[in-house]
Amino acid sequence: GPGPLAKEFAHFFSDYLGAAGGVCTVNYHTAISAALDTFGVERGDRVIISSLAPQAYLEVFRQRGIQPLTADVDPDTCMMLQDAVKAFLDKNPRAIIINNTLGHYPDPEVIDGYNLPVITDFSQGFNNANTPGKAMQGDIMLLSLAVDNIITAAGGGLVLARGKKDYKNLSSIFEGQSQDFLLCDMKIGRAHV
Repeated sequence: GPGPLAKEFAHFFSDYLGAAGGVCTVNYHTAISAALDTFGVERGDRVIISSLAPQAYLEVFRQRGIQPLTADVDPDTCMMLQDAVKAFLDKNPRAIIINNTLGHYPDPEVIDGYNLPVITDFSQGFNNANTPGKAMQGDIMLLSLAVDNIITAAGGGLVLARGKKDYKNLSSIFEGQSQDFLLCDMKIGRAHV
């Protein structure tokens, strides 16, 4: 079951990336749901996502009744086109999710201009890793620990919160919940970083 290794794993990445804290989840879907819950995203809300977002996002959105606002991407960088994102801002999205498919990430000034909670997913592309303690991007960072991603524990997910308030919200999601939502130490013992 969950134990000290999973906590150490989350703590390592929190320190390395400059996050306030993190939680290892039993699977990627739980990590996505926890990130959305951190910002109070509810049934009927809209969230901007990339047209290249992993299928898991659409599955979680469908289960939770969240409407995806799917932005087209630049063919060279696979980043969401800024015009496509701006076109959705008048639809009152609750958050934006940025996938680092090829390790590209928009300028921080661009992201701050959205005035939205930002969830970044670095499962497939881990950039800025050469700046320990300062590589945290967005308000929440997600990592799928599946075998085909950049960092693996043969399954599971990692959710990191940049700010203390968001980390408190994230942690409270799992308080009083079954330990079945958290990653077990046996998988962390097999992690490949």
